[in-house]
Amino acid sequence: MREKNPFASGDEEVAPVAYRYRKWKLDDTVSLVARCELNAVLDYKGQQLVCAVRTLNEFDPKVTGIDWRKKLENQRGAVIATELKNNANKLAKWTVQALLGGADQIKFGYVTRAHPR
Repeated sequence: MREKNPFASGDEEVAPVAYRYRKWKLDDTVSLVARCELNAVLDYKGQQLVCAVRTLNEFDPKVTGIDWRKKLENQRGAVIATELKNNANKLAKWTVQALLGGADQIKFGYVTRAHPR
């Protein structure tokens, strides 16, 4: 970031986020303006791609029915299918946010915990 973060107060450390302001004309008299959040820029084959980064958190395997530590290496499809089923609304929201923000890619990551509770 070349400019100082306007949302930081004093010496406070704020997560680096980019905002893209988008405007859509709904009809002759109504326009919609939205502030969309983007997280990264990737260099891919000489082009800069804007990216949204999101994470899925591990919960207690007794509740979710799948233990990430055992399944993530060998059965990635089963893990993502379970997360899609259990977090459909969250993933849909993230997808719409990325589309509205004009993101070229969405990156999903898994966060595991030492003691998921």
